[in-house]
Amino acid sequence: MFELATVKMTAAFYKAGAALSGPPLPFTTRTWEYPWVQQILRGNLAPPGTLLDVGCGCNPLMVELAGQGYKVTGLDAFLKGATDNPNPTGWGIDVTWEGPNLKLQLGDITDIPFPDGSFDGVYSVSVLEHVELWMDKGAADTAIREMIRVLRPGGLLIITEDYTPSPVRANVLIKSCIIIENKGHSFRHHIEVAREYGRFLMPGCNLPTDEDIDRMRDEGRLQLCCAVHPDEHYHFTALGYAFVKEIGE
Repeated sequence: MFELATVKMTAAFYKAGAALSGPPLPFTTRTWEYPWVQQILRGNLAPPGTLLDVGCGCNPLMVELAGQGYKVTGLDAFLKGATDNPNPTGWGIDVTWEGPNLKLQLGDITDIPFPDGSFDGVYSVSVLEHVELWMDKGAADTAIREMIRVLRPGGLLIITEDYTPSPVRANVLIKSCIIIENKGHSFRHHIEVAREYGRFLMPGCNLPTDEDIDRMRDEGRLQLCCAVHPDEHYHFTALGYAFVKEIGE
């Protein structure tokens, strides 16, 4: 299964009252990512299934899923407020969030501290693009393989990533930031890594080209966020893919 964050789908989540859907436009791609992950889980893995949130930070999705009856573990490299946290007010786990269905664990996503086959489902929301920017080359591939390792055979892997389309060609304010204009373009490679161990949740889907995504952006079909870099404005969207781990892997 592969999906792009579209205005139409985000608005549908919002109108249906999907948990954590938030305003339909355009404040954050999380208004698409969180409901999209929940939609896949709801259709394929019922509570009290065990879930691992990789790179969880302080996101509300794991709290929502725990409230729905899933047994959730959040994994992150940083503790919120810690002196070694690069962004102590915005990143990291807060252990006061723990509850009967939610446990939090410090750990490296390239060396996940759980045995093989520990979880029914593993998901990661908007993490891999940061791994590519901040860690060694190949770290994102290692993280994907680790997610699959701790997933039981037949279990569900769900990943979302940011994607920055190529620069718009009209004279407008929003344009691609040169420094990270390829951010997120590795999703095709990430999918190929996951394919070594499993299959798409829904087979037969075709991946769009970069040109296809640019066209959707230009037609106003993509949900976009705008962020500001000291040099340039840039915009990005989100995409997601879901795999089933093959039996015996």
